[in-house]
Amino acid sequence: MRIGIDLDDTITSSFPKIVKQLEQFYPVTLEECLQKGIRYQDFYEMDHRYFTYVKSFLSDIMLEVPVKPGAREVLNQLQKEHHEIIIITARNQREYPDPYQITQQYLIQEKIPFQELYVSVDQKGKFAKEHHIDLFIDDSISNCQKAIHESIPVLLMDASYNQTNKKLPRVKNWQEVYREIQNMTNKKSG
Repeated sequence: MRIGIDLDDTITSSFPKIVKQLEQFYPVTLEECLQKGIRYQDFYEMDHRYFTYVKSFLSDIMLEVPVKPGAREVLNQLQKEHHEIIIITARNQREYPDPYQITQQYLIQEKIPFQELYVSVDQKGKFAKEHHIDLFIDDSISNCQKAIHESIPVLLMDASYNQTNKKLPRVKNWQEVYREIQNMTNKKSG
């Protein structure tokens, strides 16, 4: 199975680290963001200098963001089971001088297995279809809805800012991701 996976806040827990840095530019705290469901896009809407701000610090802090508990182990197990891990991220040159390099460096540093890495992907649903993705995992409601529109099964990684959608298949952690993939694999083979 070709599994397309978002990186930030799906494999990693980057939101808290980024928001802590953004607190110096915006009158908002991490706690407020979590309570109100504020997303990255909301910062841009508050102040269009968002990309100027994040480009000043993202490359430095993104090599330090933690991997979500269980993500590395589950991805290694999936690779052992001959699933293909395709990392699909919206990281782009508005945010990073070289989004591919910093992302690849992070994945290697953190021993996250992957067969393919794509950056600067804005239309993830369409992209997933074009790249024959069998399952798409993301923390973004919009990205998951677009993948479903392309007839690609999805798993929405639970986050404070995606609680409004109750229809998408939701997973709270990487153990749940693994169980869902096992169920899908068993249905296909059975």
